[in-house]
Amino acid sequence: MHSGKWICRIALLIGLVAAATGFSMFDRRVEVAEYRVKTAPGGQTAVPKFHYGWLVFLHWPGSVAPHFSVLDPAADRIVAQIALEVPDAIETYSVALAVFPDRSRFAVSATSRNVTRTRSGWLMIFPADGRLLHREKITPFYAAQLAVAPDDIIWGWGYNVRTVEDRASSDPVVYRWSESGQLLKTLLPGNEFPEDAGIGGTDIRHGSAAMAVSRNRVVLYAPVSGVLAELSTSGEVLGIFKPARPLRTDGQPQKANGLAVTDDGEIYASFGRIHRFDRASGTWAPVEEPVALAAPSAIYGSAGNQILLGGASGDRFHFRLVTLK
Repeated sequence: MHSGKWICRIALLIGLVAAATGFSMFDRRVEVAEYRVKTAPGGQTAVPKFHYGWLVFLHWPGSVAPHFSVLDPAADRIVAQIALEVPDAIETYSVALAVFPDRSRFAVSATSRNVTRTRSGWLMIFPADGRLLHREKITPFYAAQLAVAPDDIIWGWGYNVRTVEDRASSDPVVYRWSESGQLLKTLLPGNEFPEDAGIGGTDIRHGSAAMAVSRNRVVLYAPVSGVLAELSTSGEVLGIFKPARPLRTDGQPQKANGLAVTDDGEIYASFGRIHRFDRASGTWAPVEEPVALAAPSAIYGSAGNQILLGGASGDRFHFRLVTLK
């Protein structure tokens, strides 16, 4: 009898402490930092991507600016600007840039139109000062998405330009390189994403493809087919899923607008609002808690257990960094 009373009192005390500190024992604690960036990268840029605490801006072709600008949102300053150059190229087109975990190097994918009337695909490695360290021709692969895992392995997701129109193609669409640019492995045939033309790109109706990395996972989302692929950083396929896309009130699919994976394996995506992938049911479930992830927002990327979202103001240079504890 007395022990039962003490258990009730302890439970009540724990509940009061939880209420006083503003979180439930069943909620995940978070820290939130607001960034209002005033240092614009200049020129016309694509939507930025978040890599290891930095924002990567791709400058559109024709813009009088470098191909990429890398910005530290916490310090509100540009930390690097990368200009690309390829021998015997009439024009060089930037595709993607990924930051290495030590934030002293960048991996870049690009294409070139050459004086020989051919086109080439490239993987390049740069330090922060913009001097080229390594350039590797990766033709016929077009790396639409790039990410560097915590073990310094470079991951690319895209398509073979020679078979991009063949939806039944078994050509690999995921490439895995060493930090020096040596090809280590290719994975996943293109026919895993049969409805996506130009795998790794953006679709007007369904939204943007995305790739995210964490301590031991690489996650890909193809918006047209709705395929979610989960890989280990060591190069094994952990699962291929096709969760139903969240719908708008008119019954049409919500556009995909960003992807994140945390070090503990939780996968989040933006479909108007933030959703979490529920492995048990194989569905996208809208996030209710923590509240910091429950508001409508785009996802700009993740690093460790940090996810960068858009700020509540809607300003394109207002960001909210949510750190999950």
